[in-house]
Amino acid sequence: MRPLPPPRLAPCDPAIDAAVSALIVLVLAIERTPGGPVAARYRAAIRRHGRELASVGGQDAMQTALRRIGDLSPVHADARRTVVAAAWFNCGPGIR
Repeated sequence: MRPLPPPRLAPCDPAIDAAVSALIVLVLAIERTPGGPVAARYRAAIRRHGRELASVGGQDAMQTALRRIGDLSPVHADARRTVVAAAWFNCGPGIR
């Protein structure tokens, strides 16, 4: 994936922090269960959190979330961002 631009939001926005925490749990769950109906529900939840982020802070909030998810582990950063970005495709102004 291409490098993410630096976010223009405050680093500790509670709405973004809550969404990022939920997204982390969902991405880790997909790593353990990558297919089937359970994974489809996880991806739907990721999409819902993407919509929430888009409504709270638009592209900056979505990019901040992707950056934080990637920052957890450089080894898994691209794969995790890809999972989220695929679920967010056309979800909001930030990810297409």
